[in-house]
Amino acid sequence: MLPPDAPGDGPRAEPRSWLADAWLPLTIVVLGYALIVFVTLRAFDFNPSGPIRIGDLLPAERFWTAETRVDEGVGYDGQWFFYIAHDPLLRAPDPESFLDLPAYRYARILYPVLAWALALGQPAALPWSLLAVNLLAVVGGAVACFDLLRQFGGSRWLTLGYAFSPPILIGVTAMLAEPTSFALVAAGLALALRGRHRTAGVVLALAVLAREPSLLVPLGLGLYALARWDWKRGVAYLLPLALPIGWHVWIWVKLGALPSAQSPSNFGVPFGGAYYRLGLLVGWHGPMLGEPVPTKNVAAEATIIVVSAAIVVIGLTKVVERRDVFA
Repeated sequence: MLPPDAPGDGPRAEPRSWLADAWLPLTIVVLGYALIVFVTLRAFDFNPSGPIRIGDLLPAERFWTAETRVDEGVGYDGQWFFYIAHDPLLRAPDPESFLDLPAYRYARILYPVLAWALALGQPAALPWSLLAVNLLAVVGGAVACFDLLRQFGGSRWLTLGYAFSPPILIGVTAMLAEPTSFALVAAGLALALRGRHRTAGVVLALAVLAREPSLLVPLGLGLYALARWDWKRGVAYLLPLALPIGWHVWIWVKLGALPSAQSPSNFGVPFGGAYYRLGLLVGWHGPMLGEPVPTKNVAAEATIIVVSAAIVVIGLTKVVERRDVFA
């Protein structure tokens, strides 16, 4: 039997202090995103509603002010979170007038609710609070990722790979829910490896309220525990899922449709989105969603997609190799 500090045992912390290891990569994350936000906002004359990319396709004038930047066309997904943050409690009788898929969009309620709370319910402050929530999520997710790496004995610099990965970077600059969801998933896994399963279960349930594909994490941890006849741990991950399930039922009561009935295929073929975008970039196929064919920075974006997919595959391989830590 190996001694407690042998390499074959579960993850363990290095003897150096947590702060001594963390301060430099976390400082780079903070300074890097300060620069990214500055460059992003400068492109919109420092109007925080610019990165939301609000389109005029749907009549949502009730949420616009003189300062709201509205462009011609369909806009982007950040606008749905912006609109929901004005009405997080589903009080509007006609959400279909300002949301393309109301039940599906309201399922991702956590990010706009946090923005609404940070803005103290003040509509004028929502563009800034949407940005602030994601910046806080970047830092929190980086901290959780660093803690995971520390427990696995990995390099602290891999934290930067998480913080500046495409879903986090694009999520911040386009006001999307990925930074919030990913931060909660990372925090839930870090807590799970520390044996704090009840807290981890609650955190991961909140991640599902940010983005429903996060369901795979607590569901997998819960079923894995049950397969090992660890009922207490299994319940710790599965019972908190009553929270997002209850919210989906409430959406069905209010809107007459379950989010799953309106949602696109978010549980499709692995790397399906990356393959689709890469194919669009290199001309393997035409656009299927009506979006313009990209003509700028094609090589750079294709490289980012390939490298990101490779990192995911390598990371999953490492997790499988160290799956004993979840026992």
